[in-house]
Amino acid sequence: MSEGKKVEKLGDIMGKEIESWRVGWIFFLELDHRLMGTFPAILTEDTDVIIVVAEKPLLRKVWEGVPRRRSRISKVMAVYNLELGIAFDIRNPRNERTQPLRVFSADEVESLAAQSGAFKWAPGMMSMEDESHVPPPDFGDSE
Repeated sequence: MSEGKKVEKLGDIMGKEIESWRVGWIFFLELDHRLMGTFPAILTEDTDVIIVVAEKPLLRKVWEGVPRRRSRISKVMAVYNLELGIAFDIRNPRNERTQPLRVFSADEVESLAAQSGAFKWAPGMMSMEDESHVPPPDFGDSE
């Protein structure tokens, strides 16, 4: 694929040589509420951006930066490019029109985590109980 061409939808890379792209799981942190809907951890400054990573243990920094709530780690099978910082959910029914997800690198997560209030939960799911004691989800980084 020629350098410099912006990838705006999955169709832009279909049928192309796509060196530096991988197929695998990408991960995000979301509230565990057992109801319909997804309430993920997002950027405070841009509420349309879900914090998505290719390395599950990076989500520990995100979890430490949001108010303590019952949460879980979810994963999506995707084709992703860490150099471009984007991924496409390959299960998406929109096929070649699928819009990219932003994938954050380890450096980006570390930099954001150093800023107070960089992460928050997506709005819409309230809790009336004290969740300050809930244990963290399994980040897959324990031995």
